[in-house]
Amino acid sequence: MDERSPLSRQGNHQEEDPFAAFPPVRTFVLSQRAKAIILLLLAIGAIIFLALRYVGQQEGAQSTPQKAVEGFLQAAQAKDPEKMLTYVSVNPADLREDQSLKDIAAEWKKAFMEEELVLGEYEILEVEEQTNSANVRYRQHFAYMEEKYEQESNHKLKKIGDKWFIVLG
Repeated sequence: MDERSPLSRQGNHQEEDPFAAFPPVRTFVLSQRAKAIILLLLAIGAIIFLALRYVGQQEGAQSTPQKAVEGFLQAAQAKDPEKMLTYVSVNPADLREDQSLKDIAAEWKKAFMEEELVLGEYEILEVEEQTNSANVRYRQHFAYMEEKYEQESNHKLKKIGDKWFIVLG
């Protein structure tokens, strides 16, 4: 080997640094305390995410009798009979022989289209809840043919599984 060769000066035991041409890298080292804080924040974030994801499911639109009636009334305000039916339980014995849930939705839709009925605000007045049944009394404001009205009404509900449904019939 030639005396001028870099390898001959350093000996055969050392190799050239392949990254020698790159500028030196500044490394950042976290203290143990900083690492612990970051892990703690990640754990808190995961707990909050899971709590919102799974606990929130138990507070659905039909988790209480009041929420079921409110969902039904909001669907009625939006003139959405299909959505209204999701809050309803119908005993097949209460239907006419030739009637189905689709027929009920079509009747409601026709009524929304034909009548000049505009549903306004509602107010839940009273909720009487037993184990698997409930009664919700409410006040509904509405306009019919440009005349304003207010009516008190109630819905009977029953609990099926974890959800409350308005009983029709």
